[in-house]
Amino acid sequence: MQERKCLYAGTFDPWTRGHEDVLQTARGLFDHVVVLLAQNSAKGMSMFSVEERVDMLERYLSGYDGISFLSESRMLTCDVADRERCDWLVRGVRWPSEYEDELKLCFANVVVRPRIETIFIPPRKMNIDVSSTMVRELIAFGEMERVRDLVPRSIYDSIVELRSCGE
Repeated sequence: MQERKCLYAGTFDPWTRGHEDVLQTARGLFDHVVVLLAQNSAKGMSMFSVEERVDMLERYLSGYDGISFLSESRMLTCDVADRERCDWLVRGVRWPSEYEDELKLCFANVVVRPRIETIFIPPRKMNIDVSSTMVRELIAFGEMERVRDLVPRSIYDSIVELRSCGE
């Protein structure tokens, strides 16, 4: 039987509890999850550099079986999925407005790679409002105690470490 493999892509600036929820659900559905740190120039300036996010995610994901991690900047996500032999793209979706944008992206991916399907996974209700944008805003205002509950422990530790180096 062929391994059921998916690709979960995002800018993860930074990785949050919502991302963690989506990953855990994907792990239950697939034999292997490839987490892709994608670089999206349309999102503008990142709070954390690609290298910092790679380091954070490598630390966080190192304890998981059935997960691999990579970073890619020069390929479409669906092309990376094809190269990695993934049949599915996983997209985290919190609100109907996000679903609309993600559905457009899904249809564009079908044009490029018709064999690759997309599955939309919401986070758990308790994390529905958690976003990387919210976390970045709290960090910018020094609200680190509030950040602690919105990101996994190793990500929080990395953020604190990076902030102390930059001050």
